[in-house]
Amino acid sequence: MFSKVIDTLRRAVVAGERRPTAPIVVHQMAKVGSMSVYLELQRHFDPELVFHTHVFEDLDEHERAVRAAMTDPTEALAEIEKCRSVRRRFEAWDGPPWKVVTLVRDPIARSLSLLFHSINSFIPQFADRYARGGVSLDELRAIYLTHYAGDPSVWFDRHVLAPFGVDVFAEPFRRDAGHHVYRGNGADVLLIRLEDLAACSRSAFRSFLGVRDFRPKWENVNHGPLYATLKRSLLDDQLVEMMYHTRVATHFYSRDELAGLKEHWLSQAPTTGR
Repeated sequence: MFSKVIDTLRRAVVAGERRPTAPIVVHQMAKVGSMSVYLELQRHFDPELVFHTHVFEDLDEHERAVRAAMTDPTEALAEIEKCRSVRRRFEAWDGPPWKVVTLVRDPIARSLSLLFHSINSFIPQFADRYARGGVSLDELRAIYLTHYAGDPSVWFDRHVLAPFGVDVFAEPFRRDAGHHVYRGNGADVLLIRLEDLAACSRSAFRSFLGVRDFRPKWENVNHGPLYATLKRSLLDDQLVEMMYHTRVATHFYSRDELAGLKEHWLSQAPTTGR
């Protein structure tokens, strides 16, 4: 008990801010670098008031899809149940607007990272089986195209616009600032572009939450040499063009930025698949 009091006082002294008047939710698509933001917010605020979610709408439908697609859906189902709990709390809330933090990332970088993060849910022991020739590149590409290479804009419609009344595409995004605040129904939403997080996080979180010293610890996830090899094999000109013509790409990234991203992903010749 005493240690919990000391920990609460430490957070108040370090952050120099008052207890939040409403819950804070780091709510975004998977694999956009949100865990570092979530952990840093827990350092500044009562962890019981800071949540981390990926989906907020159509949770039953999402659960059915996960059960049908994944060989081992345990991790995904636990995440869905957590989101249900937070959603119920939001629906029952009768107080000041919640503070929602969401992020956006280069659509191709995000989709590839998500694929290799979750591939064992589709193909258990994927790396070993691929090395032994038990999984073909065509099988991997089919999973990628079916589950991860779609239009990420849909997530904002279903999981930000529907529950919070915030249409992130209805207002111009200041690419030079790297972040923008939207006012919705029962929630204020701070959207940050992941590529600008290091540069703009202090000013963004000072303005949005009153945090004076926001310093997320960036953790690079290394999927290993197989990821470096296979990610090039999954991409082609048509897929890259499609991904960079989505609303997420054209709304949050300039033409010059998208041209640079295209060059990055297509600069190396695809490896030969099995």
